[in-house]
Amino acid sequence: MNMVINIFNPYTLLVIGVFVEYFPSFYGKERPSIELGSISLYIADISFIFLCVYVAIHFLTKQPDTHVANRSSGKNIQKILGLFFVISCFKWLLQSEHDVSSIRMMASFSSAYLFLYFLPLYISSRKALNNFIFLIILFQVYIFVLHIYAFSTEGFKMHILSGGFLTMLGLLYFLNIGESNFLKAKPLASLFIKTLVIATYFMVGHRSGLIALLLGILMLSFFYKKTAIREASLLMALIVVGAGASMIISPDILSKIAERAATTFDTKQATYQGRYNNLFRVIEVSAEHPIIGKPLVTNESREAKLIQESQGGITASKIRVVVTPHNLFFEWLYYYGAIGVLLGLAMIFLTIRFIKGFLRKHREDSQSRRIGISLICCMIHNLFFALTNVTSMSVFATFFLYLPLVMLVVISRKEESYYE
Repeated sequence: MNMVINIFNPYTLLVIGVFVEYFPSFYGKERPSIELGSISLYIADISFIFLCVYVAIHFLTKQPDTHVANRSSGKNIQKILGLFFVISCFKWLLQSEHDVSSIRMMASFSSAYLFLYFLPLYISSRKALNNFIFLIILFQVYIFVLHIYAFSTEGFKMHILSGGFLTMLGLLYFLNIGESNFLKAKPLASLFIKTLVIATYFMVGHRSGLIALLLGILMLSFFYKKTAIREASLLMALIVVGAGASMIISPDILSKIAERAATTFDTKQATYQGRYNNLFRVIEVSAEHPIIGKPLVTNESREAKLIQESQGGITASKIRVVVTPHNLFFEWLYYYGAIGVLLGLAMIFLTIRFIKGFLRKHREDSQSRRIGISLICCMIHNLFFALTNVTSMSVFATFFLYLPLVMLVVISRKEESYYE
């Protein structure tokens, strides 16, 4: 793997932005920025500007790309991603105050869609993709070390560093599966990456992440039963190792993890009840903006609304807190209205059709098929995570949610340059 990292690459800057946001001096606080008068430019903003400049230069000096085997592969998926960006801009025009802060708000929700849309244009070779994945591996080690630091200074806490990065780690886990090993890592290096992933899942405290991994392996079993059994056995062993490593880091972590795990399927638990009841409030709030959704606001995690409630034949107006929906479908409804739901469902339909076409095309090509299946398993992981957590309020969460799918689009277009 070529480990030369170009920091002027917009995609490299995007991941570095994640690095910085989790650094102890900035996590949950004001991030470093460049001040231009009343405008503050953060790393994600600079990355987005670099992307726009690169795309403009590319189209001004456009040369025919003879290495593209199938330009139309996944094109409809790209269109849906582009439409999410367009509807975000349209919402900004209709619903915002058209100031600098509103532009930043809109960019936080929408810029990831342009990063995804142009990824096949920018990642043009196995070398470029490997460099990008290597950067994610560095983030994995970095976030593991930061958890150790956080526990040593604050004691064990659930979600001490949130968990929006789990889709990044899920990608690494499935890219290292068995014969599909896209990174071509040696067995010991592959085991090291997987072990860090599992230990990090434990330290984060997201039950949905481990369930998502199991669902990904279940999907693998439909294609390669022996590999899935081997990976499931390895996962169980890594869970034991992860639990042990986590217990060493924080002695009380195992008892808290066991207590939390015991309530995983308890639907009467407050977490489940709160999220379930909140969905009805989300639907009522969404009824105020049924077509394009509510105005986009990035700094809200909960909002008080006057809601009509009926009980015993009596209707009364009550103030209820509407928490950001922890479900991708309801996020589409909440933030993008009926248009967002239709785009999301179209994305799922096109994804299923694209994946079926990819597997059918490579029925006799074991290498391509295995890589495709690894990325499919990762998408199952990401989709389950998105159905149980907040995933659309940040450029990073949105980008890494769909990254495995767009990677498959990239590989399907330029297959020869990925199997050298």
